[in-house]
Amino acid sequence: NNLSGILLISPMLITHKLEMVAGKISTTDSTMLIISSSGTIVADSSQSSVFINGPLQKQGIVAGSNFLFPVGAGSMQRWLRLQEAVGDYTVSFFRTSANSISNQLDTSLHHVSNLEYWKVQALANQSGKLELSFNDVNSGGVTELSSLRVAQSQGAEWKSAGASAFSGSAGAAGSVLSDTVHFDQTGIYYFSLGSAT
Repeated sequence: NNLSGILLISPMLITHKLEMVAGKISTTDSTMLIISSSGTIVADSSQSSVFINGPLQKQGIVAGSNFLFPVGAGSMQRWLRLQEAVGDYTVSFFRTSANSISNQLDTSLHHVSNLEYWKVQALANQSGKLELSFNDVNSGGVTELSSLRVAQSQGAEWKSAGASAFSGSAGAAGSVLSDTVHFDQTGIYYFSLGSAT
Protein backbone atom coordinates (compact mmCIF):
# COMPACT_ATOMS: atom_id res chain seq x y z
CA ASN A 1 0.00 0.00 0.00
CA ASN A 2 2.50 2.59 -1.25
CA LEU A 3 1.65 5.02 -4.05
CA SER A 4 5.36 5.45 -4.81
CA GLY A 5 5.76 1.68 -5.22
CA ILE A 6 8.81 -0.41 -4.43
CA LEU A 7 11.84 -1.65 -6.37
CA LEU A 8 13.07 -5.16 -5.61
CA ILE A 9 16.86 -5.38 -5.34
CA SER A 10 16.93 -9.17 -4.98
CA PRO A 11 14.49 -11.98 -5.85
CA MET A 12 11.52 -12.37 -3.50
CA LEU A 13 9.56 -15.57 -2.90
CA ILE A 14 5.98 -15.22 -1.62
CA THR A 15 4.80 -18.38 0.15
CA HIS A 16 1.55 -16.97 1.56
CA LYS A 17 -0.43 -13.95 0.31
CA LEU A 18 0.71 -10.68 -1.23
CA GLU A 19 -2.08 -8.10 -1.37
CA MET A 20 -1.42 -5.07 -3.56
CA VAL A 21 -3.55 -2.06 -2.62
CA ALA A 22 -1.68 0.91 -4.14
CA GLY A 23 1.47 1.37 -6.18
CA LYS A 24 3.55 -1.00 -8.25
CA ILE A 25 6.38 -3.44 -7.60
CA SER A 26 9.27 -3.08 -10.06
CA THR A 27 11.22 -6.24 -10.87
CA THR A 28 13.88 -7.46 -13.33
CA ASP A 29 14.95 -10.89 -14.56
CA SER A 30 17.50 -11.02 -11.72
CA THR A 31 15.20 -9.50 -9.04
CA MET A 32 12.03 -11.38 -9.88
CA LEU A 33 8.91 -11.64 -7.75
CA ILE A 34 8.03 -15.34 -7.40
CA ILE A 35 4.70 -16.61 -6.11
CA SER A 36 5.17 -20.16 -4.79
CA SER A 37 2.73 -23.00 -5.32
CA SER A 38 1.18 -22.22 -1.92
CA GLY A 39 1.28 -18.45 -2.41
CA THR A 40 -1.26 -16.04 -3.88
CA ILE A 41 -1.28 -12.49 -5.14
CA VAL A 42 -4.31 -10.23 -4.82
CA ALA A 43 -4.54 -7.14 -7.03
CA ASP A 44 -7.69 -5.49 -8.34
CA SER A 45 -7.55 -5.81 -12.14
CA SER A 46 -9.64 -2.65 -12.47
CA GLN A 47 -7.02 -0.56 -10.59
CA SER A 48 -4.78 0.46 -13.48
CA SER A 49 -1.96 1.77 -11.26
CA VAL A 50 -1.54 -1.41 -9.17
CA PHE A 51 0.68 -3.99 -10.90
CA ILE A 52 4.01 -5.76 -11.23
CA ASN A 53 6.32 -3.65 -13.41
CA GLY A 54 8.57 -6.40 -14.77
CA PRO A 55 8.58 -10.20 -14.70
CA LEU A 56 6.28 -12.12 -12.35
CA GLN A 57 6.62 -15.86 -11.86
CA LYS A 58 3.90 -18.17 -10.56
CA GLN A 59 4.91 -21.67 -9.50
CA GLY A 60 2.65 -24.69 -9.28
CA ILE A 61 -0.51 -23.64 -11.11
CA VAL A 62 -2.81 -26.63 -10.71
CA ALA A 63 -5.36 -28.12 -13.11
CA GLY A 64 -8.79 -26.54 -12.93
CA SER A 65 -7.53 -23.19 -11.66
CA ASN A 66 -6.63 -19.99 -13.41
CA PHE A 67 -4.14 -17.34 -12.41
CA LEU A 68 -4.23 -13.61 -13.09
CA PHE A 69 -0.84 -11.96 -13.64
CA PRO A 70 -1.33 -8.26 -12.68
CA VAL A 71 1.56 -7.06 -14.84
CA GLY A 72 2.02 -3.72 -16.57
CA ALA A 73 4.47 -1.01 -17.57
CA GLY A 74 4.77 2.71 -17.07
CA SER A 75 1.58 3.72 -15.28
CA MET A 76 -0.79 1.09 -16.71
CA GLN A 77 -1.73 -2.42 -15.58
CA ARG A 78 -2.30 -4.80 -18.51
CA TRP A 79 -3.19 -8.11 -16.92
CA LEU A 80 -2.92 -11.57 -18.45
CA ARG A 81 -4.79 -14.60 -17.10
CA LEU A 82 -3.74 -18.22 -17.64
CA GLN A 83 -6.62 -20.69 -17.78
CA GLU A 84 -6.61 -24.48 -17.99
CA ALA A 85 -2.84 -24.42 -17.41
CA VAL A 86 -0.59 -26.29 -14.99
CA GLY A 87 3.00 -25.76 -13.91
CA ASP A 88 5.32 -22.76 -13.56
CA TYR A 89 5.10 -19.64 -15.74
CA THR A 90 6.88 -16.29 -15.95
CA VAL A 91 5.00 -13.34 -17.49
CA SER A 92 6.11 -9.79 -18.37
CA PHE A 93 4.34 -6.93 -20.16
CA PHE A 94 6.02 -4.51 -22.58
CA ARG A 95 4.61 -1.15 -23.59
CA THR A 96 6.09 -1.17 -27.08
CA SER A 97 5.05 -2.33 -30.53
CA ALA A 98 4.53 -6.04 -31.11
CA ASN A 99 6.09 -5.37 -34.51
CA SER A 100 9.43 -5.01 -32.69
CA ILE A 101 9.28 -8.81 -32.17
CA SER A 102 8.40 -9.45 -35.82
CA ASN A 103 6.60 -7.57 -38.57
CA GLN A 104 5.71 -10.82 -40.37
CA LEU A 105 2.08 -11.99 -40.16
CA ASP A 106 0.49 -15.19 -41.36
CA THR A 107 -2.77 -15.00 -43.31
CA SER A 108 -4.93 -15.37 -40.17
CA LEU A 109 -4.03 -11.83 -39.03
CA HIS A 110 -4.32 -8.40 -40.60
CA HIS A 111 -2.30 -6.59 -37.92
CA VAL A 112 -1.01 -6.79 -34.34
CA SER A 113 -0.84 -4.11 -31.68
CA ASN A 114 1.55 -1.25 -32.31
CA LEU A 115 1.49 -0.47 -28.57
CA GLU A 116 1.97 -3.57 -26.44
CA TYR A 117 2.78 -7.25 -26.01
CA TRP A 118 3.32 -9.86 -23.30
CA LYS A 119 6.22 -12.30 -22.90
CA VAL A 120 5.39 -15.75 -21.46
CA GLN A 121 7.79 -18.55 -20.56
CA ALA A 122 6.64 -21.97 -19.38
CA LEU A 123 9.13 -23.93 -17.30
CA ALA A 124 7.85 -27.29 -18.62
CA ASN A 125 6.04 -28.57 -21.71
CA GLN A 126 2.47 -27.48 -21.00
CA SER A 127 -0.68 -26.13 -22.58
CA GLY A 128 -3.33 -23.64 -21.57
CA LYS A 129 -5.41 -20.68 -22.66
CA LEU A 130 -4.38 -17.03 -22.34
CA GLU A 131 -6.77 -14.18 -21.64
CA LEU A 132 -5.35 -10.80 -22.66
CA SER A 133 -6.83 -7.57 -21.36
CA PHE A 134 -7.52 -4.47 -23.42
CA ASN A 135 -8.18 -0.96 -22.18
CA ASP A 136 -9.77 1.46 -24.66
CA VAL A 137 -7.25 3.87 -26.24
CA ASN A 138 -4.42 2.46 -24.12
CA SER A 139 -4.73 -0.63 -26.33
CA GLY A 140 -5.08 1.32 -29.56
CA GLY A 141 -8.87 1.33 -29.47
CA VAL A 142 -10.50 -2.10 -29.89
CA THR A 143 -13.39 -1.29 -32.22
CA GLU A 144 -14.78 -4.74 -33.09
CA LEU A 145 -14.73 -7.79 -30.84
CA SER A 146 -15.61 -10.30 -33.57
CA SER A 147 -12.29 -9.57 -35.35
CA LEU A 148 -10.17 -9.44 -32.18
CA ARG A 149 -7.62 -12.25 -31.81
CA VAL A 150 -4.87 -13.31 -29.46
CA ALA A 151 -1.72 -13.12 -31.59
CA GLN A 152 1.20 -15.46 -30.85
CA SER A 153 4.86 -15.47 -31.91
CA GLN A 154 8.10 -17.16 -30.91
CA GLY A 155 10.13 -14.32 -32.37
CA ALA A 156 9.30 -15.02 -36.00
CA GLU A 157 5.92 -14.79 -37.70
CA TRP A 158 2.84 -13.68 -35.77
CA LYS A 159 -0.11 -16.05 -36.06
CA SER A 160 -3.57 -16.19 -34.56
CA ALA A 161 -3.98 -18.12 -31.30
CA GLY A 162 -7.73 -17.73 -31.66
CA ALA A 163 -10.54 -16.01 -29.81
CA SER A 164 -12.73 -18.49 -27.94
CA ALA A 165 -14.40 -15.87 -25.69
CA PHE A 166 -14.61 -12.13 -25.02
CA SER A 167 -15.44 -9.91 -22.07
CA GLY A 168 -16.22 -6.21 -21.88
CA SER A 169 -17.11 -4.15 -24.93
CA ALA A 170 -15.49 -2.51 -27.91
CA GLY A 171 -14.44 1.08 -27.29
CA ALA A 172 -14.01 0.38 -23.59
CA ALA A 173 -12.18 -2.28 -21.56
CA GLY A 174 -12.37 -6.05 -21.69
CA SER A 175 -10.46 -9.15 -22.71
CA VAL A 176 -10.05 -11.85 -25.34
CA LEU A 177 -9.41 -15.54 -24.55
CA SER A 178 -7.22 -17.64 -26.85
CA ASP A 179 -7.77 -21.19 -27.99
CA THR A 180 -5.48 -23.77 -26.35
CA VAL A 181 -1.80 -22.83 -26.72
CA HIS A 182 1.00 -25.39 -26.41
CA PHE A 183 4.18 -24.30 -24.63
CA ASP A 184 7.64 -25.81 -24.99
CA GLN A 185 9.82 -25.40 -21.88
CA THR A 186 12.76 -24.28 -24.01
CA GLY A 187 10.80 -21.49 -25.70
CA ILE A 188 9.86 -17.90 -25.02
CA TYR A 189 6.46 -16.95 -26.37
CA TYR A 190 5.10 -13.52 -27.17
CA PHE A 191 1.43 -12.59 -27.22
CA SER A 192 -0.35 -9.46 -28.35
CA LEU A 193 -3.74 -8.22 -29.41
CA GLY A 194 -4.34 -8.79 -33.08
CA SER A 195 -7.14 -8.42 -35.60
CA ALA A 196 -8.32 -10.61 -38.45
CA THR A 197 -9.50 -7.54 -40.38
